[in-house]
Amino acid sequence: MSDRGRDALGAAMALRTALERTAAALLHPQLDQLLECEAGLAAALAVLPAGIADLGVERERVLRELGQARQELARCRRLGGALSDVVRLTLGGQGIGGDYGSDGRWSGRALAGTAGALEARG
Repeated sequence: MSDRGRDALGAAMALRTALERTAAALLHPQLDQLLECEAGLAAALAVLPAGIADLGVERERVLRELGQARQELARCRRLGGALSDVVRLTLGGQGIGGDYGSDGRWSGRALAGTAGALEARG
């Protein structure tokens, strides 16, 4: 196994693992674990080579790992979207709107035309 192939395979496996951990943290919301996963994702992507054409026999294993990582990324997108909807609806029920900006800060604001909370009838 070549050093380049070994590094690429290790990076692809680390990427897949970090995405699996991210999905688990989204499924059972755990902010600390999500933040830890960010570092793992960044580290894996920093090592992953831009091209894999010259990896030799490791190329197929790298491609399999990257395919599994792509599936985990799609799962993260679905789970993140669902979690985002839950948060938006929950906050909307309280008369609060907003979103995270590109700087990572919450831009919370009162929603127009709301009294600040849902009123229960019954």
